[in-house]
Amino acid sequence: MLEHQTLTVTKIGVSHSFDYYHLLQANQEEIQSIATKFDIPEDFITSGLDSYEVARFETYTNKHGEAFTLSLFNYPFKERTEDFRDIYRTAPIAIVTKPGLVIITSLDSLESLDNMTDVNLNSFEGVDELGLMLNILWFVSRLYIHLLEEIDQEIRDLEMAVTETTKNDIFYGLMKLNKALVFFHSGINNNQAVLNRLKEQFKEMDADEFDFRLLRDVNVELHQASGMVNELKQFNEKVSDILSNVVNNNMNQIMRVLTVWSIILTIPAIIGGFWGMNVPVPGEGAGSSMLIISVITIGLMGVCYWLFKRNKWM
Repeated sequence: MLEHQTLTVTKIGVSHSFDYYHLLQANQEEIQSIATKFDIPEDFITSGLDSYEVARFETYTNKHGEAFTLSLFNYPFKERTEDFRDIYRTAPIAIVTKPGLVIITSLDSLESLDNMTDVNLNSFEGVDELGLMLNILWFVSRLYIHLLEEIDQEIRDLEMAVTETTKNDIFYGLMKLNKALVFFHSGINNNQAVLNRLKEQFKEMDADEFDFRLLRDVNVELHQASGMVNELKQFNEKVSDILSNVVNNNMNQIMRVLTVWSIILTIPAIIGGFWGMNVPVPGEGAGSSMLIISVITIGLMGVCYWLFKRNKWM
């Protein structure tokens, strides 16, 4: 799908317009039409449609002398699988800019990302080409922070649940979160590298105080996301080790209780084995022998239970 708008911005009392194109899951025909129209490489557009693309910064000058800049970022998202499990991944968003033009290519619409969380994408009204790109990067950074907060809560929930279970579901959950943190860690670091390249280019760009302020805001949010993902990555690894020990301890407790009860229940089996043999045994002629043997058996089981309890073996 190809969306086209003409946006107008006023800066320091001067108005100018620029074209905004958004290619959402674009087909080959739409890709070729944009690449041909502006004389840019197709990979500047298709890079935003390849889910395995990593963030990068490129420049290109076409045969007409027009200089284009590609800023490719990785944004995070959460999706639900067929078995109703939430998984976290990253996907690329490509932003091609030049004075008077912005081309965005992505697999998801910005509105769908906006609706996915309570993070709101700033309006594009009143921002120029550079401001629009920085707005999107700010939004991407906020998405990372929001989803990292969700991951933090999931880790804490698993930490609470492990004290009452020995099921493998906890480790499957930790594996899922560890995979998500690897994706997020890579995406944030690559986005930071692109932002650093943007900082170097700012002096050559027509950037005003508003753009510099927005750049600082993006840098703050991305720095926060980077700190959070590093801390959660280390925390998740430590929690995985601790939870493994806790689960093993829970299993040992269960096995110890089962072992104690198997010993206690062996007593009536031993006594029953002796008095059940087809040979003369003491008390076989007494009418109350069954009652006496039962009382002795229960008494021995009680003493055995008391000894185990006294030594805190159960």
